[in-house]
Amino acid sequence: MNVFMLYLPAVCVVGGIALIWRSVAVSDPISVQDLQHLDELDNPTNTLRRVGLQKSMNDRVLGPMAHALTERIRQVTPVGRLEAIQHKLVLAGMEDGKVSAEAVLGAKLVATLIGVFIGVLMLSDGISTGSIFRAGLAVGVAYLVPETLLKRRVEDRQKQIEYALPDTIDQITVTVEAGLSFDGAIQRAGEEGNGPLADEFLKVVNDMQIGMTREEALETLLERTDVPSLRGFVLSIRQASRYGLPIARVLRVQANEMREKRRARAEEKAMQIPVKITFPLVFCILPALFLVILGPAGIQITQNFG
Repeated sequence: MNVFMLYLPAVCVVGGIALIWRSVAVSDPISVQDLQHLDELDNPTNTLRRVGLQKSMNDRVLGPMAHALTERIRQVTPVGRLEAIQHKLVLAGMEDGKVSAEAVLGAKLVATLIGVFIGVLMLSDGISTGSIFRAGLAVGVAYLVPETLLKRRVEDRQKQIEYALPDTIDQITVTVEAGLSFDGAIQRAGEEGNGPLADEFLKVVNDMQIGMTREEALETLLERTDVPSLRGFVLSIRQASRYGLPIARVLRVQANEMREKRRARAEEKAMQIPVKITFPLVFCILPALFLVILGPAGIQITQNFG
């Protein structure tokens, strides 16, 4: 019985993953011929029912259930909370609509229920201070996992943008000095680059093509990224445009400054390495080393004097 209770959470997790995969799988589309022959059939009701039954389980069952759950979560969740999660999704580059704030809250709810289930299993062998602590820890960790993963993705994306910014600005500078306009240089950097920064520059170009001014497009860029170095770059471009300064010279200064900051961050991380390895060295590696070296000698001394 105990073995069954231990494996039951794993079975639930695997089943949940299978249902999620089934819900996002692409369903088979209804053929155009079926829709064209609807008017030619004698019983449209049966035909509509037959066409409906041809839809996948996602369209007939899982889709409506997920939509109802999403609406319910939206009703009971404060608006500010949904907006904060939606902003994190934008910062993580997931503003395409495939993942919504309600979906994140739904994942938190499911994870919390799994944590509660695991906590109940921990308390099934007996209630004690340690079991209560472990059960509460399981529930708390399960509740924080979805949003923690989202926050980690935001941080990783911001680090990628900050790391690629100096080289990208160098490319833009060279292109502007060669005679291309600043807008064209941004478009070229986006088309030839890789990563989130290149994607964001392409979005800036698309925003300007649909009617936004350069300042509005750059402001939208800052809202989608929230990277301090990129904010300084945008501020410099605004000042250069406002006061008529040479953009190429401003870009060159910005690239040098950001490269110095990147070098300073690398040196800072290098100086932190001795401090970070102190704990595992003292409490993990050295005791094992002493045990291997002095253990046989200690055993032999004990046997001789015993």
